[in-house]
Amino acid sequence: MAALGALSKPQTNAFWPLLLALGLLRFSLPRVAHAGLVTAGVVVLVFLPFLLGGTLWTSLDALFRSTFGGEPFVSCNANNLWWLLSGGRGYEISDTAALLGSLTPRVLGLAAFAGACVLAAWRLARRPDPDGTLGFLAAAVVGMSFFTLCTELHENHMMAVLPLLAFALPGERHLWPVFALLSVTFLLNMALFDTSVVEPWGRWLKAPVPVRALSLAVAAANTVGFLALWRLYWVRTSDGPS
Repeated sequence: MAALGALSKPQTNAFWPLLLALGLLRFSLPRVAHAGLVTAGVVVLVFLPFLLGGTLWTSLDALFRSTFGGEPFVSCNANNLWWLLSGGRGYEISDTAALLGSLTPRVLGLAAFAGACVLAAWRLARRPDPDGTLGFLAAAVVGMSFFTLCTELHENHMMAVLPLLAFALPGERHLWPVFALLSVTFLLNMALFDTSVVEPWGRWLKAPVPVRALSLAVAAANTVGFLALWRLYWVRTSDGPS
C-alpha cells in the first residue's frame, strides 16, 4: 500500500524512513525482508507497462525531476517555516540559491527532515505501544516535520497530518489542542490561496483580503503547532511519567 501511495503521490515517500524503522523495531528481519520483496514486486508491476513500452528510464527521470526540482522554490504557497522566513514570498526565492557554500534551502530542508525522521524513530524505539497511539503520533510528527522543514511544498501537503493525529487522539487526550489548531490552519492553508474563496470574502468585506499577512499568521501558527506536537511526542516517549 505504501508503494502504491508513493507511486501515486511522491509526498508519501516522506513516511518511508519511519515505516522502515517501525518494521525493523517491531518485526523480525525475515518478515521485513519479505515485505521488501512484496514492495519491490508491486513497484515492478506498476512500471511494467513503461518497461514494455520502452519508456521506463524517461518515466523514472520525469518522476525524479517532478519530485526534486519540479517547482524549485522555498515554498509553493505552503504556510510553513520557509514561508515565514521568506516573508510570504516563497515563490520568489529559489530553493537552490546558495546559503553558505554549497548549502541550499533544499539541502538544508531535506537534511533537517532526515534528522527529524531519525529522532522520531529513535524516540519510538523500545517504547511499549499496545494501542498504536505512539505509532500514529510518530507518523503525524514526521508528516508535520516534512511540511514544516522541506522546500517546494504546496498548501495541501499538510493533509496527511490530520488523519494520523485523529487515530492517535483516543489514546492521547493532550493532543486535542494541537489537533484543533492544525485543523484550523490547514483549512486556512487551503482557503487563502483559492480565489473562489478569497474573492467572495473580499466582496463581503468590501475590501481586498490581506492574503499575505494572513498567510504569515497561519505560517506562524503552523510552526507553533509543529513545536507543540514535537514537545508532546517527546514527553510521551520519555522514560518517566508524562
